[in-house]
Amino acid sequence: MSLSQFRARHAQDLRQRRLDALLDSASPELAIRSLRGDELYDLLRAGDLNEHADLLAHARPEQVQVVLDLALWEGDRLSPRRLEDWIYLIAGMPTDTVGRWIAGLDIELVGLMIRKGARVYDLEIDGPPDEPEGIAWPTPDGLFVLDIRGYQAQAAEEVPEGDESTAGVTSQSAEAIVQLMDRLYRADLTLARRILVGVKAELDSDLEETAYRWRQGRLQDLGFEDPLAAREIFRELDPSSVHLGELRPGTRVRASGPDGDQVTGGLPPALAAELDGASPFASAVSRVTDPAERTELNAALAALANRYLAAERVDPANDAAVAAHLGRLRASLDLGVEYLARQGGGAFDEDRAVDAVRTVAVTRLFRVGVSLTGKLRALARALLRRGPFAALAIDGVELTEEPEATALASVNRFVPAFPRLLDDPPANGERPIGSLADVARLTAAIERAAAAQAMLVGLGARPAHLSAQALAGVEPADRTALDASVLARTALVRLLLDEGEADGAAREAAFRPLTPAEVTRFKQRYGQSEALARRAEGLLAAVIPPRLDRAGREVSARWLSSLAPLEPVLVRSSR
Repeated sequence: MSLSQFRARHAQDLRQRRLDALLDSASPELAIRSLRGDELYDLLRAGDLNEHADLLAHARPEQVQVVLDLALWEGDRLSPRRLEDWIYLIAGMPTDTVGRWIAGLDIELVGLMIRKGARVYDLEIDGPPDEPEGIAWPTPDGLFVLDIRGYQAQAAEEVPEGDESTAGVTSQSAEAIVQLMDRLYRADLTLARRILVGVKAELDSDLEETAYRWRQGRLQDLGFEDPLAAREIFRELDPSSVHLGELRPGTRVRASGPDGDQVTGGLPPALAAELDGASPFASAVSRVTDPAERTELNAALAALANRYLAAERVDPANDAAVAAHLGRLRASLDLGVEYLARQGGGAFDEDRAVDAVRTVAVTRLFRVGVSLTGKLRALARALLRRGPFAALAIDGVELTEEPEATALASVNRFVPAFPRLLDDPPANGERPIGSLADVARLTAAIERAAAAQAMLVGLGARPAHLSAQALAGVEPADRTALDASVLARTALVRLLLDEGEADGAAREAAFRPLTPAEVTRFKQRYGQSEALARRAEGLLAAVIPPRLDRAGREVSARWLSSLAPLEPVLVRSSR
C-alpha cells in the first residue's frame, strides 16, 4: 500500500470515529448543526453516502449548500456523474426538509440540478413532448411537463467516442428527480413554479456561471480561495525574519463563515491523520493544552489546508489526492517548526517548537518551510540553467550522474520533493521534504553535481567537445549515455598517459575521444598499481573548487574507483 493510500484510509477511519462520537453525543441534532459545512461534508464521506440520511436531515440549508458546493462540481462545471450519487439522498428526505433546503439553496444551483437531468416544457408555449426521451412528468399545477432522463444519460453524452458503458441509458436517477420535484411542489408550489420558469428561460451557461460564482465566494470564506490567489501561501520569505512571539496566544484571526461569524471546529480528517504522529509539528501541536488555543489553532490549520488544496487544484472528494497533498503541507510545517526550534544552529528544543505553533501564524510557519525548500530549487535551477554545460540540455545531453540527477529533477519543480534514492537504504519514488536533514542531503547532492561540472572544466572538457561533429564515430553513438564520469575518465586517461602536467589551455586543446590503442596502453601501464591512484588523486585534487571542497572530494572518490578496472570512456572507432 502506498503512503498516500494509507493516509487516505487512516483519514477514513478518523472520519468514521468522529461520526460515531457525534451520533452518540447527548444532542446529535445540535452537534450536527454546529458543524461547518466542509466538516459535515467530510463526515458524510464516511462509508456509504446513502447510510447518512439521518445525519444530513438535521443540517441547516447553509450547511447543505456548502456540502453541495464541495460534492457536485468538477472544476468549474457541475458534474452529472456526481449528481447521480447525491440525488437519491436529497430526494429521499421528508417533504418539509426538501422544501426548507431548496428555499435556502442558490436558485441557480437548483435550476442546474433540474436542467442537467430533465428538459422543461412550458405548456402555454411548447406543448408536451411528442416522444419523450425519458419519463414525461406533468407538474401538479398543470403548467409544465418535464422530460426527465436523469444524469447518467447526460453523462453518457460526455464520454469518449467508443465507450458504450452508459450510452442510451435513461438513468435510474430520473425517478429520484421525479420524487424531488414532487416533494418540492408539495412543500412550496410558488417556489417550484419560479424555479421551473427560470430553468426554462435561462441558458445552461448563464446558470452555471452564476452558480459557480456564488460557490467560489462561499468556499473562499472557508479558505478555498481562487487557485491563483491561494498560491500566495507559497510566496517565499526570509526564514530569519520569522521569530517566536509574533502572535499572542488567543489572538489568531479565524476564518469567517457566510454570515460573518467566526468558524470553529475540528480538523479535516485527512489533516487530523497527518497530525496523528510524532513529527515535529504534530508533537508540538499535541502539547498545546488550552482548549481555546487549540480551537483557534485547529481553525487556522483548517483554513490553511483549504487554501493549500485550492492552490494545488485538488478535488476535495479525492481522498488519496487530499491525503498526499496534506502530507506535503504537514512536512512544510515540520520544516518551519524545526527551523525555529533549532534557530542559531543548536539542538532541537521542544519548548521552542511548542512556542512556534502557539506564537507564530501557521501560514508563516508554512512559508518558512516553503522558503527553505525554495532555496534548494533556486540552487538546482542555477546549475541547470547557468552551469558550464547547461547549453547541452537543448540536445538532450544531461551530464549529471545519479543520484544527483534525480535530486535535481525532484527539487526543480513548484513543490520540491525528496527522492528516496537519497534515503538510507535507497528506495524508489519520492516523499515530502520534512526536515533540515533532508535539506542538508539535497544541498549536498546539488553541490556534488556542481562540483563535478566545475572539475570537468578543470580537466579540459568543454561543451564544444560534445557536439555531434566532435563525437562523430564515437562509441557508444547514443550521446544521451554520456555523463560526467565518462568525460572525467576520458580526460584522466589522457593526462595519465601524457605524464606531464598540462595547464588549463593545454588540457582543453588536448581533450578528445581516445583511440583503442590508448585505452589498451593505459590498462597495460597502470592496471591495479598504486601509482594510478596517487597520480589520479593528485590531478583531481587540483581541480576541486575551494568552496565545494567536501563535495569535490566525494566526486573525486567516485571517479577514482571507476579507473581500475576502467569503466566506459569516449573511444573513437578505428573503422
